Amino acid sequence: MMSSFFKPARGARRKVAGASLALGLTQLLGVSPLLGVSPLLALTPVAAQPAPASPVNTQQATTQETPARQMPQVQGGDPASELENIDLKVTTGPLNISQGGIVSVTTSPLSAEFRQKYTFHELALVERGSTYVHVGHHNYVPLTQYGGMVEDLKQQGNVRENPDGSLTFTLVVPAQVVEAQEGTLFDTVLTYYPSNEYAPDPLTWSNRRIIRTPTEVVQDAKPTKTTYLFSSPSIEHPEEDTTLTVEGFHILSKSTFWGPEGPAVLTLYEVNPVTGQGIGSPVFTQNLNYTRCNQYCDSFLNDHFSTAITIPGGTLKAGRQYRIGFYGGGYPGPGSEEYPGAWMTDVADFIPVGTPEQDAAPTSIYVSGDKMSPYRENNTLKVTVLGLPPLTKGYYRFSLQPIDDHGRPTGQKSWEKVIPAESIQKGRTAQTLSLPGYALNFEVAYRLFVEKVTPNQGDAVDSVEQVASKDLDLDISQEREMEAARKWIVNRQILPGYPTDRDWESVNRRSVTVALYRLAGAPQVELPAVSPYTDITPDDPDYTAIIWARQRGITFGWVDGRFHPNEPLSDRSTAAFLYRYQRSQGEASPSLPTSPSLPDSNPKKQKHFPLSSHWRLWISPETAFSRESRWAIEQRIWGYMPDQGYFYESFDGFKMSYRQVAVMLYRMEHGGSHLR
Repeated sequence: MMSSFFKPARGARRKVAGASLALGLTQLLGVSPLLGVSPLLALTPVAAQPAPASPVNTQQATTQETPARQMPQVQGGDPASELENIDLKVTTGPLNISQGGIVSVTTSPLSAEFRQKYTFHELALVERGSTYVHVGHHNYVPLTQYGGMVEDLKQQGNVRENPDGSLTFTLVVPAQVVEAQEGTLFDTVLTYYPSNEYAPDPLTWSNRRIIRTPTEVVQDAKPTKTTYLFSSPSIEHPEEDTTLTVEGFHILSKSTFWGPEGPAVLTLYEVNPVTGQGIGSPVFTQNLNYTRCNQYCDSFLNDHFSTAITIPGGTLKAGRQYRIGFYGGGYPGPGSEEYPGAWMTDVADFIPVGTPEQDAAPTSIYVSGDKMSPYRENNTLKVTVLGLPPLTKGYYRFSLQPIDDHGRPTGQKSWEKVIPAESIQKGRTAQTLSLPGYALNFEVAYRLFVEKVTPNQGDAVDSVEQVASKDLDLDISQEREMEAARKWIVNRQILPGYPTDRDWESVNRRSVTVALYRLAGAPQVELPAVSPYTDITPDDPDYTAIIWARQRGITFGWVDGRFHPNEPLSDRSTAAFLYRYQRSQGEASPSLPTSPSLPDSNPKKQKHFPLSSHWRLWISPETAFSRESRWAIEQRIWGYMPDQGYFYESFDGFKMSYRQVAVMLYRMEHGGSHLR
């Protein structure tokens, strides 16, 4: 749907026209990232009706429209029975395809016999009189045009039972999805099939029955030149990250989707105000997927797109002029253009960029860059400070301090840095800060202060005044944890055969055994002349690690007397290896306490993650490796639910990957996981 930020002046609405361009299911799924709406197969209920459309040509509609009620059709079947003779009518106003909206249709009251005998299947907006069978390759019926499955509509709350026994179905049509020329008429089609038969095949008529009703469709006048609409009239604080919604009309860029020249590239250039030509390299680019997809995805539906862009703070400069446009076939190579931006199409002026008068503005901090993460070795932040009062003595500095749950500084300092006096010009300074991850705590939030420090005479403590502050977000995510685990494993060379291109390959018993041996510091081992395993010889390159693991009680091989070095490890077996390693190092008790200390299944009582009830099965005494599994859960090495409940780490994996084992080893050596 069109963003509520935009209220463009709309031209007169016109009757939609010409031969309908059928839209494949893959198109509908590809539209949502640019239009800011969900695909038709995942639509949410709509609370409001679309705006009333202008009247249509009644005489034209009368001569071209089919009757509102039509006998159900079955390809190759007998005429419909009286039982199937039901009406369908539109209960909403005209659909404006430029702005998007809803189409609601209501059946006549349905008898108990009909409800027992038939099941409703699809709802679609189709070209008037069309049988909605599209001859294109891999296109579905009737979703080749604009529709959804009734089962999906039910889940979305878009099917309603009425007191008289009729049903109302609602179809949500996103803005700028329907492509049609002036004069095209539309029907809404509802299909159903006998309940005692299989659901219709998506690519054939199969056993479908259909009913249809005329549907009035209008559209706004289309722009005749490139037009961009922005969610803000200007950017007043270019020093901070700026998120804009950008909507473009009459965008004519074309290319082959992911072909030799790449996708559409939305681009910002600084331009010379005299020549109008670009200066240097683009200051911002963002790839956009095309949404008109026939044989190739090579342009935008209705020559229109809508997307959100985030321009990092410090990218744009106050008072400079910028242009926005597209490279339709990917960003050109160095030296290809006569001047920067020469090949850019659909070019228009970008919104003004400025900064408030600093003399009148209070001291303020603008921060650009990734969120801070304790998992990272260094966190780089670009910080701009405006409105710093002149100093007669003393200096300014940055100070990073933790804050409590009520947003109050704890009085401790995690990091600080003096701001060089020469870097402050007219009350403004721009600094790149490098904040070490080790200085950050996983459990608290942080605030960045600008402090004015005035030295006092003698032994008196310096005076410190906090003149500005900015809360900083922490990134304690599964992605950051994996990134840290991978880097730690590679730097320490702990896990054999762990290049990044093997992250998801299965890890075997040999690799985990060697990893634990290296983690222990590769100690000296008294090696037996004869191997205790029939499949491991003394000249095996990992013989020392395997014997060490046996001597330390980490693994004794299998009951058949073999070690099975290439056998993959399950997650519970991996937990057993790690538990026994910790015990051998004196860092885990030989037996776990009997009192329950597992994470509670009630999220309100749980500091970190709720624990699924099915985990109780894996720690029951009858379960293999129950003690080791319980230890892994308690130590937050494995077996809890990260990322707000969307994914379980489970003890039912038959094969562990390199990445998973790397994360478990990292957690074991770093006090467990800190995800929240």
